[in-house]
Amino acid sequence: MKKKLLIISYTVIMGLSLFLWLKIFEASFFNKYLLLTPNLKNLTLDEASILLHNSNLKLEKMGEEFSDLEEGKLYLQIPRANQKIKKGRTIKVWVSKGKNTAVVPDFREMSLLDARVLAEQRGFIIKNLTYVDHKFGYNRVIATEPPEGSVLSHNNEISFLLSVGQKEENVRMPEIIGLTLEEARSILRENQLFIGGVTYISSFQLDSGIIIESNINRGEKIPPGSSVNVVVTE
Repeated sequence: MKKKLLIISYTVIMGLSLFLWLKIFEASFFNKYLLLTPNLKNLTLDEASILLHNSNLKLEKMGEEFSDLEEGKLYLQIPRANQKIKKGRTIKVWVSKGKNTAVVPDFREMSLLDARVLAEQRGFIIKNLTYVDHKFGYNRVIATEPPEGSVLSHNNEISFLLSVGQKEENVRMPEIIGLTLEEARSILRENQLFIGGVTYISSFQLDSGIIIESNINRGEKIPPGSSVNVVVTE
């Protein structure tokens, strides 16, 4: 029984000794060859360089990207903080360019083409185009959604409200029967109307070149820019 207890005690003592030796070896090896990576996040590149100056670690800037951290701060490092690494190893870091946001500019009265170019330069995606009658010219921006001054992230969507121009009132068809073609053309032009198709017929009673019929009656209201078809004597 005593012999058995002695064997157990010896085994326990040897186990503890081995454990302590491993800890001492690990501490000695770690102090001699390994380091814990410091946390460089939120530091500037200069601050990180100063921190690592006497640490047997090197620093390498890998690039710049947009992030949630302010511009100039380190937002990513490899290896991560508190990792066991060999002395002399390089820590790779990425610098923040700040949040990738832009303010919605004043697009009002810009042409759709110019507005589209500016929006894409700001990193916005055009979502919807809506047209309404407005005093602005055709395809001119009236408003945006979100509105001017809003802060949007990269690839956020923006919609435009565009003008189709104001609808002009109809004009009255003037009297052109009995006029020459050139006289009628001049009068129609003054009323924002135009000669369309011309049909010629023979007439023994009227001189040639006189309008005797039109497809739109005198006094009829028609949209500006309309064409008027006429019948003219040969």
